[in-house]
Amino acid sequence: MAVKMPVKAPPPLPAPINSWTGWYVGANVGGGWGHRDVSFTPNDPIAAQIVPPPQSFTTSGVVGGLQLGYNWRLQPNWLLGFETDFDWSGMSGSSTAAYDFLGIIPFTSTVDEDVKWFGTVRGRLGWLPWNNLLIYGTGGFAYGRVNHTGSP
Repeated sequence: MAVKMPVKAPPPLPAPINSWTGWYVGANVGGGWGHRDVSFTPNDPIAAQIVPPPQSFTTSGVVGGLQLGYNWRLQPNWLLGFETDFDWSGMSGSSTAAYDFLGIIPFTSTVDEDVKWFGTVRGRLGWLPWNNLLIYGTGGFAYGRVNHTGSP
């Protein structure tokens, strides 16, 4: 007759430790919107007679792009890194206003804004109070291409 012996379970594996050091790459997609107020300032007395009225319009559209970065874990609780990103944009908006020169000659004024692309380059300094939580600050610069047009 066989006697059943209790089997001891193996000890649990330790939780993996995040190193936080290394390259990362990502993608994003989203939307953007804004509101613009446009006014015209004449630069001579004749132009002062045909200044269009102030106009307002909204811009909106889809944005999407890529990001690339690298982090270094320094000591057990500090992190230093950098990141750059680039986004293509479909954000645009426009407004058209009608007005009269000297109250008798009709004119139409149009303003347009088209956000083509934008990006950032920035550094990061972070603190890891726990191995799976990063509290950080980031700073750098942004750049982009925005086309503005206006015709009185």
